[in-house]
Amino acid sequence: LGDSEMFPISASDQDQPCETFGVNSGIPILKTIYDDGKGQWHAGIGHLHKPVTKGNWITETPTHLFSHTTMEREAHLVDPFQEDGWTSGVAGRMLDVLQRRGLAVSANGIDKKGPILEGDPQLGRTVDVISSSGVNVLTRQSLTGTGNDVQSIEPLMQYLNQETSLETSGVFATNWAQNLIDVLDKTDALSEMLSTDILDNDESFDDGNVGRQLKLVAKMMLLKEQRGVNRDVFLVHQGGHDGHALAKDTLQGLLPDINSGISAFYEEMKNREVFNDVTVVVI
Repeated sequence: LGDSEMFPISASDQDQPCETFGVNSGIPILKTIYDDGKGQWHAGIGHLHKPVTKGNWITETPTHLFSHTTMEREAHLVDPFQEDGWTSGVAGRMLDVLQRRGLAVSANGIDKKGPILEGDPQLGRTVDVISSSGVNVLTRQSLTGTGNDVQSIEPLMQYLNQETSLETSGVFATNWAQNLIDVLDKTDALSEMLSTDILDNDESFDDGNVGRQLKLVAKMMLLKEQRGVNRDVFLVHQGGHDGHALAKDTLQGLLPDINSGISAFYEEMKNREVFNDVTVVVI
């Protein structure tokens, strides 16, 4: 990038090798957040199991250092040795600590989930995946593709989940049926909550990929009391960044969507005076 394609970031008061850094002009909101004293930059972040050199890295570390998928997963986990005996993500482990201290916590993936949200399976906490286009509630179309009345499928659902004998059922069937009921109840309640207009700047969120996701995140955060949650983690994702030699052109096409989404989210959180209670990590 040339100087004209970047916004300058001053770091003269920090222990940095340079006094001025540059931010891609396609995402000016990051400079705004930084200049407001609400943002930090961490450069040179990567994943290694141990210090290695150019000559021995291939034999000394099991991590595929040049694989985009692997490095993304490692960034989600931040757990090179997996000493707990299971695969958990850095955000999931934070929620584990809070849950053990008695807080009501929730892990949420918008449109999809990722390893960063997974916690200790012994705590029984699941990850909720919520569509940015709206909560997927159960309707007749969920099973048949026609109609839209839940009443018409109730007999089928009752049959599938009716009381069974000890000879034909067991702990797994009981657990499955209970989980289904819990999910249906939670989905209906969440769908009703999200149907309300609670955002101050609803019109600022555009219909881009990131904008839709962060709009849902903002609404979920503002509904925390109704949801009975003390602490949330949300995962928002945008693909298509594996640009290689076309990285510059690829970013110029993707950054406006990220910029508009974060801008609207930042405005909403500031208007609500809750941004100091929010941490946004962009990887």
